[in-house]
Amino acid sequence: MRFTPLRAIPFALLPLAAAAQTSGVELYGRIDLSVNAIKYQGESGTRQTLSSDTSLFGLRGTEQLGGGLSAYFKLESGFQADTGMQTNPTTYFNRESYVGLRDNALGAIQLGSQWNPFIFVTGKSDPFARAQTGAQLSMLQGHAVRGYTPMLPNSVQYLSPTLFGGLSLRALAQMREGTANKNIAASAEYAADRLYLGLAMDRIEVATSTIGAPGAGFVHSQTTGLGATYRFDGFKLFGYLQHNRVDGLASAKGYLLGLTVPVGVGEFRASWIQNERATGDASLLAVGYAHNLSKRTMVYTSAALLNNSGASRIAMFPSSQDMGTRVPALGQDLHGLQLGVRHTF
Repeated sequence: MRFTPLRAIPFALLPLAAAAQTSGVELYGRIDLSVNAIKYQGESGTRQTLSSDTSLFGLRGTEQLGGGLSAYFKLESGFQADTGMQTNPTTYFNRESYVGLRDNALGAIQLGSQWNPFIFVTGKSDPFARAQTGAQLSMLQGHAVRGYTPMLPNSVQYLSPTLFGGLSLRALAQMREGTANKNIAASAEYAADRLYLGLAMDRIEVATSTIGAPGAGFVHSQTTGLGATYRFDGFKLFGYLQHNRVDGLASAKGYLLGLTVPVGVGEFRASWIQNERATGDASLLAVGYAHNLSKRTMVYTSAALLNNSGASRIAMFPSSQDMGTRVPALGQDLHGLQLGVRHTF
Protein backbone atom coordinates (compact mmCIF):
# COMPACT_ATOMS: atom_id res chain seq x y z
CA MET A 1 0.00 0.00 0.00
CA ARG A 2 1.56 3.29 -1.09
CA PHE A 3 0.33 6.76 -0.22
CA THR A 4 1.31 10.42 -0.66
CA PRO A 5 -0.65 12.77 1.63
CA LEU A 6 -1.36 15.56 -0.89
CA ARG A 7 -4.53 16.82 0.83
CA ALA A 8 -2.45 18.14 3.70
CA ILE A 9 -0.09 20.11 1.41
CA PRO A 10 -0.73 23.86 0.91
CA PHE A 11 -1.35 24.93 -2.70
CA ALA A 12 1.82 27.04 -2.63
CA LEU A 13 3.85 23.86 -2.15
CA LEU A 14 2.19 21.80 -4.89
CA PRO A 15 5.16 22.20 -7.29
CA LEU A 16 7.40 20.67 -4.62
CA ALA A 17 4.86 17.90 -4.02
CA ALA A 18 4.76 17.11 -7.72
CA ALA A 19 8.55 16.87 -7.76
CA ALA A 20 8.37 14.34 -4.94
CA GLN A 21 6.01 11.96 -6.71
CA THR A 22 8.94 9.64 -7.44
CA SER A 23 9.11 9.17 -3.68
CA GLY A 24 6.65 7.51 -1.35
CA VAL A 25 5.92 5.54 1.78
CA GLU A 26 4.79 1.92 1.78
CA LEU A 27 2.84 0.05 4.44
CA TYR A 28 3.55 -3.70 4.20
CA GLY A 29 3.26 -6.79 6.30
CA ARG A 30 2.71 -10.50 6.70
CA ILE A 31 0.30 -12.53 8.81
CA ASP A 32 1.38 -16.14 9.24
CA LEU A 33 -0.48 -18.54 11.52
CA SER A 34 -0.20 -22.28 11.88
CA VAL A 35 -1.75 -25.11 13.87
CA ASN A 36 0.95 -27.36 15.32
CA ALA A 37 1.09 -30.73 17.01
CA ILE A 38 4.27 -31.48 18.99
CA LYS A 39 5.05 -34.88 20.48
CA TYR A 40 7.68 -35.11 23.25
CA GLN A 41 9.65 -38.34 23.53
CA GLY A 42 8.60 -40.41 26.53
CA GLU A 43 5.49 -38.35 27.28
CA SER A 44 1.86 -39.31 26.70
CA GLY A 45 -0.33 -37.12 24.56
CA THR A 46 0.51 -34.42 22.01
CA ARG A 47 0.85 -30.69 22.63
CA GLN A 48 -1.31 -28.60 20.26
CA THR A 49 -0.57 -24.92 19.65
CA LEU A 50 -1.69 -22.09 17.40
CA SER A 51 1.48 -20.19 16.55
CA SER A 52 2.43 -17.02 14.79
CA ASP A 53 5.24 -17.88 12.38
CA THR A 54 7.05 -14.53 11.89
CA SER A 55 4.07 -12.20 11.47
CA LEU A 56 5.12 -8.57 10.96
CA PHE A 57 4.18 -5.14 9.67
CA GLY A 58 6.24 -2.12 8.74
CA LEU A 59 6.72 1.19 6.99
CA ARG A 60 9.42 1.90 4.44
CA GLY A 61 10.02 4.72 2.03
CA THR A 62 12.45 6.37 -0.34
CA GLU A 63 13.06 9.96 -1.42
CA GLN A 64 15.01 10.71 -4.60
CA LEU A 65 17.47 13.54 -3.89
CA GLY A 66 18.89 13.83 -7.41
CA GLY A 67 22.26 13.01 -8.91
CA GLY A 68 21.91 9.31 -8.14
CA LEU A 69 21.46 9.97 -4.39
CA SER A 70 18.42 8.86 -2.38
CA ALA A 71 17.32 8.76 1.26
CA TYR A 72 15.33 5.84 2.66
CA PHE A 73 14.05 4.36 5.91
CA LYS A 74 12.54 1.21 7.38
CA LEU A 75 10.49 0.65 10.57
CA GLU A 76 9.43 -2.97 11.14
CA SER A 77 7.72 -4.69 14.05
CA GLY A 78 7.08 -8.36 14.66
CA PHE A 79 3.94 -9.46 16.47
CA GLN A 80 2.19 -12.62 17.60
CA ALA A 81 -0.90 -12.82 15.38
CA ASP A 82 -2.37 -15.52 17.62
CA THR A 83 -2.47 -13.21 20.68
CA GLY A 84 -1.99 -9.69 19.27
CA MET A 85 1.11 -9.14 21.42
CA GLN A 86 4.43 -7.77 20.21
CA THR A 87 7.13 -10.35 19.56
CA ASN A 88 9.35 -8.34 21.90
CA PRO A 89 7.13 -6.67 24.54
CA THR A 90 9.80 -4.09 25.45
CA THR A 91 10.71 -2.96 21.91
CA TYR A 92 8.09 -1.68 19.48
CA PHE A 93 10.09 -1.76 16.21
CA ASN A 94 11.72 -5.02 17.27
CA ARG A 95 12.85 -6.18 13.83
CA GLU A 96 14.59 -3.24 12.13
CA SER A 97 14.49 0.55 12.47
CA TYR A 98 16.96 2.56 10.42
CA VAL A 99 17.53 5.48 8.06
CA GLY A 100 19.98 5.47 5.17
CA LEU A 101 21.54 7.32 2.27
CA ARG A 102 22.26 5.50 -0.98
CA ASP A 103 24.46 6.55 -3.89
CA ASN A 104 24.05 4.50 -7.05
CA ALA A 105 27.81 4.36 -7.61
CA LEU A 106 29.21 4.31 -4.06
CA GLY A 107 26.70 2.23 -2.09
CA ALA A 108 24.68 2.96 1.05
CA ILE A 109 25.10 3.82 4.73
CA GLN A 110 22.41 2.76 7.24
CA LEU A 111 22.08 3.93 10.86
CA GLY A 112 19.88 2.24 13.45
CA SER A 113 18.83 -1.17 14.75
CA GLN A 114 19.66 -3.68 12.01
CA TRP A 115 19.82 -7.36 11.19
CA ASN A 116 23.18 -9.04 11.35
CA PRO A 117 24.31 -9.72 7.73
CA PHE A 118 24.06 -13.42 8.67
CA ILE A 119 20.27 -13.15 8.37
CA PHE A 120 20.42 -12.58 4.62
CA VAL A 121 22.92 -15.38 3.97
CA THR A 122 21.04 -17.94 6.10
CA GLY A 123 17.68 -16.93 4.63
CA LYS A 124 18.87 -17.57 1.09
CA SER A 125 20.60 -20.82 2.08
CA ASP A 126 17.56 -22.34 3.82
CA PRO A 127 14.92 -24.17 1.72
CA PHE A 128 12.32 -23.17 4.33
CA ALA A 129 13.55 -19.51 4.20
CA ARG A 130 13.91 -19.32 8.01
CA ALA A 131 10.26 -20.31 8.59
CA GLN A 132 8.10 -23.31 9.59
CA THR A 133 9.30 -26.39 11.48
CA GLY A 134 12.28 -26.74 9.13
CA ALA A 135 13.70 -23.31 9.95
CA GLN A 136 17.45 -23.36 10.54
CA LEU A 137 17.24 -20.55 13.10
CA SER A 138 16.13 -22.90 15.90
CA MET A 139 19.24 -25.02 15.31
CA LEU A 140 21.99 -22.55 14.43
CA GLN A 141 21.06 -19.05 15.64
CA GLY A 142 21.81 -17.43 18.99
CA HIS A 143 24.07 -17.89 22.00
CA ALA A 144 22.24 -20.92 23.36
CA VAL A 145 23.22 -22.99 20.31
CA ARG A 146 26.58 -21.20 19.78
CA GLY A 147 25.56 -19.37 16.61
CA TYR A 148 25.32 -15.85 15.21
CA THR A 149 23.53 -12.96 16.93
CA PRO A 150 20.49 -11.96 14.81
CA MET A 151 19.90 -8.30 15.75
CA LEU A 152 22.47 -5.56 16.39
CA PRO A 153 20.96 -2.26 17.68
CA ASN A 154 22.85 1.06 17.65
CA SER A 155 24.77 0.06 14.54
CA VAL A 156 26.27 1.60 11.43
CA GLN A 157 26.28 -0.51 8.26
CA TYR A 158 27.77 -0.04 4.81
CA LEU A 159 26.21 -1.80 1.78
CA SER A 160 28.16 -1.85 -1.44
CA PRO A 161 26.66 -1.53 -4.92
CA THR A 162 26.71 -4.67 -7.04
CA LEU A 163 30.32 -5.34 -8.05
CA PHE A 164 31.89 -7.52 -10.75
CA GLY A 165 28.57 -8.68 -12.14
CA GLY A 166 27.06 -10.14 -8.97
CA LEU A 167 29.13 -9.44 -5.82
CA SER A 168 27.72 -7.38 -2.93
CA LEU A 169 29.30 -6.58 0.45
CA ARG A 170 28.01 -5.59 3.90
CA ALA A 171 30.02 -4.34 6.89
CA LEU A 172 28.41 -3.49 10.24
CA ALA A 173 29.75 -2.07 13.51
CA GLN A 174 27.75 -1.73 16.71
CA MET A 175 28.34 1.30 18.94
CA ARG A 176 29.09 1.03 22.65
CA GLU A 177 25.93 2.43 24.26
CA GLY A 178 25.13 1.35 27.78
CA THR A 179 27.20 -1.80 27.31
CA ALA A 180 30.82 -2.86 27.22
CA ASN A 181 30.22 -4.78 24.00
CA LYS A 182 31.87 -3.80 20.74
CA ASN A 183 30.44 -6.07 18.05
CA ILE A 184 31.15 -6.33 14.33
CA ALA A 185 29.68 -8.34 11.46
CA ALA A 186 30.19 -8.56 7.70
CA SER A 187 29.14 -10.56 4.65
CA ALA A 188 29.98 -11.09 0.99
CA GLU A 189 27.35 -12.46 -1.42
CA TYR A 190 27.56 -13.46 -5.05
CA ALA A 191 24.54 -14.18 -7.23
CA ALA A 192 24.65 -14.81 -10.97
CA ASP A 193 22.41 -16.95 -13.15
CA ARG A 194 21.70 -20.20 -11.21
CA LEU A 195 24.39 -19.87 -8.51
CA TYR A 196 24.31 -18.17 -5.12
CA LEU A 197 27.25 -17.99 -2.67
CA GLY A 198 27.23 -16.21 0.68
CA LEU A 199 29.90 -15.79 3.37
CA ALA A 200 29.12 -14.13 6.72
CA MET A 201 30.95 -13.56 9.99
CA ASP A 202 30.40 -11.83 13.30
CA ARG A 203 32.52 -11.22 16.41
CA ILE A 204 30.29 -10.69 19.44
CA GLU A 205 31.13 -10.11 23.09
CA VAL A 206 28.82 -12.33 25.15
CA ALA A 207 28.42 -13.10 28.84
CA THR A 208 30.15 -16.33 29.83
CA SER A 209 26.97 -17.46 31.61
CA THR A 210 24.96 -17.49 28.32
CA ILE A 211 27.24 -19.97 26.54
CA GLY A 212 28.69 -22.05 29.38
CA ALA A 213 32.18 -20.53 29.18
CA PRO A 214 34.42 -20.68 32.26
CA GLY A 215 34.81 -17.68 34.54
CA ALA A 216 32.74 -14.52 34.84
CA GLY A 217 32.39 -11.51 32.57
CA PHE A 218 32.48 -11.47 28.76
CA VAL A 219 34.24 -13.46 26.06
CA HIS A 220 34.42 -13.17 22.28
CA SER A 221 32.14 -15.47 20.29
CA GLN A 222 33.16 -15.59 16.64
CA THR A 223 30.87 -17.25 14.09
CA THR A 224 31.53 -17.88 10.39
CA GLY A 225 28.94 -19.19 7.94
CA LEU A 226 29.14 -20.23 4.29
CA GLY A 227 25.97 -20.79 2.27
CA ALA A 228 25.35 -21.84 -1.33
CA THR A 229 22.49 -22.74 -3.66
CA TYR A 230 22.35 -23.96 -7.23
CA ARG A 231 19.19 -24.12 -9.33
CA PHE A 232 18.97 -27.05 -11.74
CA ASP A 233 16.21 -27.37 -14.34
CA GLY A 234 13.86 -29.35 -12.09
CA PHE A 235 15.06 -28.63 -8.54
CA LYS A 236 17.25 -26.42 -6.36
CA LEU A 237 19.98 -27.57 -3.95
CA PHE A 238 20.89 -25.78 -0.70
CA GLY A 239 23.96 -26.08 1.51
CA TYR A 240 25.23 -24.24 4.57
CA LEU A 241 28.24 -24.66 6.90
CA GLN A 242 28.75 -22.83 10.20
CA HIS A 243 31.59 -22.67 12.73
CA ASN A 244 31.61 -20.94 16.13
CA ARG A 245 34.72 -20.39 18.23
CA VAL A 246 34.92 -19.16 21.84
CA ASP A 247 38.11 -18.98 23.90
CA GLY A 248 38.11 -21.74 26.50
CA LEU A 249 35.44 -23.87 24.78
CA ALA A 250 35.47 -26.53 22.10
CA SER A 251 34.25 -25.29 18.73
CA ALA A 252 30.57 -25.62 17.76
CA LYS A 253 29.68 -26.63 14.21
CA GLY A 254 26.54 -26.63 12.09
CA TYR A 255 25.55 -28.09 8.72
CA LEU A 256 22.51 -27.87 6.46
CA LEU A 257 21.55 -29.74 3.30
CA GLY A 258 18.30 -28.91 1.54
CA LEU A 259 16.20 -29.24 -1.56
CA THR A 260 13.22 -27.53 -3.19
CA VAL A 261 11.21 -28.91 -6.11
CA PRO A 262 8.60 -26.81 -7.93
CA VAL A 263 5.27 -28.64 -8.26
CA GLY A 264 2.76 -26.63 -10.31
CA VAL A 265 2.01 -23.45 -8.36
CA GLY A 266 3.54 -24.98 -5.24
CA GLU A 267 6.88 -26.19 -3.96
CA PHE A 268 8.13 -29.28 -2.14
CA ARG A 269 10.81 -28.60 0.51
CA ALA A 270 13.19 -30.82 2.47
CA SER A 271 16.00 -30.02 4.89
CA TRP A 272 18.46 -31.76 7.20
CA ILE A 273 20.34 -29.73 9.83
CA GLN A 274 23.02 -30.83 12.28
CA ASN A 275 24.25 -28.92 15.34
CA GLU A 276 27.44 -30.26 16.96
CA ARG A 277 28.61 -29.09 20.39
CA ALA A 278 30.77 -30.68 23.05
CA THR A 279 27.78 -30.76 25.42
CA GLY A 280 25.56 -32.64 22.96
CA ASP A 281 24.48 -32.79 19.34
CA ALA A 282 21.10 -32.10 17.74
CA SER A 283 19.68 -32.85 14.30
CA LEU A 284 16.53 -31.76 12.50
CA LEU A 285 14.93 -33.50 9.53
CA ALA A 286 11.99 -31.66 7.93
CA VAL A 287 9.83 -32.01 4.84
CA GLY A 288 7.08 -29.69 3.68
CA TYR A 289 4.91 -28.42 0.87
CA ALA A 290 3.79 -24.84 0.15
CA HIS A 291 0.91 -24.08 -2.22
CA ASN A 292 0.40 -20.57 -3.60
CA LEU A 293 -3.28 -19.66 -3.86
CA SER A 294 -2.27 -16.25 -5.25
CA LYS A 295 0.72 -13.89 -5.26
CA ARG A 296 -0.15 -12.89 -1.69
CA THR A 297 -1.66 -16.00 -0.07
CA MET A 298 -0.01 -19.33 0.61
CA VAL A 299 -1.06 -22.47 2.50
CA TYR A 300 1.60 -24.88 3.71
CA THR A 301 2.28 -27.97 5.73
CA SER A 302 5.47 -29.42 7.19
CA ALA A 303 6.59 -32.31 9.37
CA ALA A 304 9.82 -32.53 11.35
CA LEU A 305 11.83 -34.78 13.64
CA LEU A 306 14.23 -33.09 16.07
CA ASN A 307 16.76 -35.33 17.85
CA ASN A 308 18.55 -33.99 20.94
CA SER A 309 21.45 -35.89 22.52
CA GLY A 310 23.54 -35.34 25.62
CA ALA A 311 22.80 -31.95 27.19
CA SER A 312 21.16 -30.55 24.06
CA ARG A 313 17.57 -29.31 24.56
CA ILE A 314 16.71 -27.39 21.40
CA ALA A 315 12.99 -26.67 20.88
CA MET A 316 11.06 -26.81 17.63
CA PHE A 317 10.18 -23.61 15.79
CA PRO A 318 7.63 -21.98 15.72
CA SER A 319 5.85 -23.71 18.60
CA SER A 320 8.76 -22.77 20.89
CA GLN A 321 7.29 -19.23 20.90
CA ASP A 322 4.25 -20.54 22.81
CA MET A 323 6.05 -22.83 25.23
CA GLY A 324 7.43 -20.22 27.62
CA THR A 325 9.61 -22.20 30.03
CA ARG A 326 8.39 -25.48 28.51
CA VAL A 327 11.55 -26.48 26.69
CA PRO A 328 12.57 -30.09 26.06
CA ALA A 329 14.39 -32.04 28.74
CA LEU A 330 18.07 -32.80 28.19
CA GLY A 331 18.40 -35.17 25.24
CA GLN A 332 14.63 -35.27 24.61
CA ASP A 333 13.46 -35.75 21.00
CA LEU A 334 10.46 -34.02 19.40
CA HIS A 335 8.13 -34.82 16.51
CA GLY A 336 6.21 -31.96 14.91
CA LEU A 337 3.43 -31.50 12.38
CA GLN A 338 2.33 -28.08 11.09
CA LEU A 339 -0.48 -26.71 8.91
CA GLY A 340 -0.58 -22.98 8.22
CA VAL A 341 -1.56 -20.05 6.04
CA ARG A 342 0.47 -16.95 5.14
CA HIS A 343 -0.98 -13.72 3.75
CA THR A 344 1.15 -10.73 2.73
CA PHE A 345 0.11 -7.15 2.07
